[in-house]
Amino acid sequence: MKILSSALVATFLSVAPASAAVLTFFDNLSDATTERFTLSCSLGCSAWAGGTTFNAADGSGLMTSTFGNETAEAGVINGAAGTSFLGTDGTKSADLGLETYNFSSNAEYFFIKVGKDPRGAVVWNTGGLGNLFGFQQSPGGTGAGLSHYTEFGIAAAVPLPASGWLLLTVLGAGAFVGRRKKAA
Repeated sequence: MKILSSALVATFLSVAPASAAVLTFFDNLSDATTERFTLSCSLGCSAWAGGTTFNAADGSGLMTSTFGNETAEAGVINGAAGTSFLGTDGTKSADLGLETYNFSSNAEYFFIKVGKDPRGAVVWNTGGLGNLFGFQQSPGGTGAGLSHYTEFGIAAAVPLPASGWLLLTVLGAGAFVGRRKKAA
């Protein structure tokens, strides 16, 4: 039983924690000098870094264009992620105008529109279902906070790591052995 307990503890400790991230966004894609806002995510996320590249590191920039309807935002996501969303596929939040905002999302991608000037960012939800996000305008940051976000697609569920399956196997074996000893 002592070996079983040790194996159970070792297996539990080897389960990888969720990959939380904090992304920092700047005023544009080419100049990372004027910090605009940060976006934290509890289970993992990446920001579009130009072309078809998503980056989980700091240094993502904001795009300048005319945004504000789901069709334009779907076009930006399609270009960044190689998807084929239609404007009618997007679910837009209420107009927020906030400097700090927390929300949860099951969307695979979402578009964040910030400030009165038309700037936005594409975020890929790599953490799966139930990811929690926190928007925070940077101190001294330009703009007028979070205007809105538009969600596209449904994130895939993140599979249980192999060590999780091992944990379930060890628990099942322990229950089986315990039941056999009681029967004898």
